[in-house]
Amino acid sequence: MKSIEFLNDFIDLPANSKNVLFFRTEWARKCEAMQSVVEEMEKMFPSLLFHAVDAEKLPELSSQFAVKVVPCFVALTGGDKEPFARVDGAKPAELLELCKRFASTTPGEDLDAKCARLINSNTLMLFIKGTPEAPRCGFTGQLIRLLAEAGLTSFGYYNILEDEAVRQRLKELSQWPTYPQIYWKGELIGGLDILKEMKESGELAKLRE
Repeated sequence: MKSIEFLNDFIDLPANSKNVLFFRTEWARKCEAMQSVVEEMEKMFPSLLFHAVDAEKLPELSSQFAVKVVPCFVALTGGDKEPFARVDGAKPAELLELCKRFASTTPGEDLDAKCARLINSNTLMLFIKGTPEAPRCGFTGQLIRLLAEAGLTSFGYYNILEDEAVRQRLKELSQWPTYPQIYWKGELIGGLDILKEMKESGELAKLRE
């Protein structure tokens, strides 16, 4: 992991490189604890470049990325002004999910192409608030329980709370204004209410085929 430099009001990162900025301080124990996690992430995701940032020695950079707590992780593509996503605090599971999503992105990919790739990334694909293990809304929690009861445990998911651009564009493309959104073989099924109806009619079991 490299230490990052802040030069002339910008970060000198290679164009289109996938970078994870690890904001930390020498005195915070949680930063020490996350150091070993970051080292494992470096091994798991060789396409990502991890950078250590001393949040106190580089206050301009901390301010630029609105760092309020340490550790803080900011995913940023070289050449982009806006971060891809971030994780505030010592949250290994959330950092892992961020790294998985970031590593799978294609630099320069436009938003519609990204949405299409995500929709088709799994036979059964969920766009939800939070994760299956830690839902961030009641509807998402109900959806995960419904699928488990139906024996549907193999699916992909995308946490739309960590990607505002996808969250808004997907609603426009699908013409479905709320989340969760469920897709089967690239086609929109609908939301939670539709899956409840499918369960009642027995059609939900067909998604195992």
